[in-house]
Amino acid sequence: QDTVDAARTADLYELFQMPNQVEEGKEVVEMKDQVDDEDLVTLATTSLFITAGAKLSGKSLSKTDLTGADLGGADLSKADLRSAELSNSRLGRANLADCNLADTYLVEADMSGVDLTNGRLTRSNMRHAELAGAKLVGAEVISVNLRGSNLADVDFTDADLTNADLREADLTNAILANANLSDVDLTGATVEEAQWELAAHLTNCKFPEPKTFFSRLFGRFKEDKHEDDEEDI
Repeated sequence: QDTVDAARTADLYELFQMPNQVEEGKEVVEMKDQVDDEDLVTLATTSLFITAGAKLSGKSLSKTDLTGADLGGADLSKADLRSAELSNSRLGRANLADCNLADTYLVEADMSGVDLTNGRLTRSNMRHAELAGAKLVGAEVISVNLRGSNLADVDFTDADLTNADLREADLTNAILANANLSDVDLTGATVEEAQWELAAHLTNCKFPEPKTFFSRLFGRFKEDKHEDDEEDI
């Protein structure tokens, strides 16, 4: 455990030595030449406004408070962010491939266009998050709270969304090829334009107004098949 804590402390030191993005009305966090453990904990539990594009690949930042942090375009691939606080943070177009975000708070976070390929998001709270155009190919989205989130154009190919809360979410044009949506709650969600016919599992999936939904889905399937038949003639 001491080795793990030492590694995490080293990662935090490196993080705070990075130049911070100056924003009007925001306090800039600076790193002194010598900072004791108590000061480090204080820094770790404040809102950071790190320069966009920060290189944090493979870093251990679990349980760190990054509320409101600017991590747009940052490289967080393979980083450990378990149980971190990232609510209201800006992560647009960040590289989060193979990142561990289990039990993380991402409420109202801006994650538009992020790459979460093979990411782990199990039990994370991503309520009202902005994920338009994000890539979650092969991601673990098990028991994640995505209620009210914008998931338009998100690529969920091969993702596991078992027991996810997608109530009132917008899944317009979402790619669901071979995705597992077992036990997903879609009450009140915008679902008509998503690729449900390509999903691998829909067991116990709770659709909004199921009769209307499946009627429209079947009608769309018939239209697509009719167009394919016309092309074959």
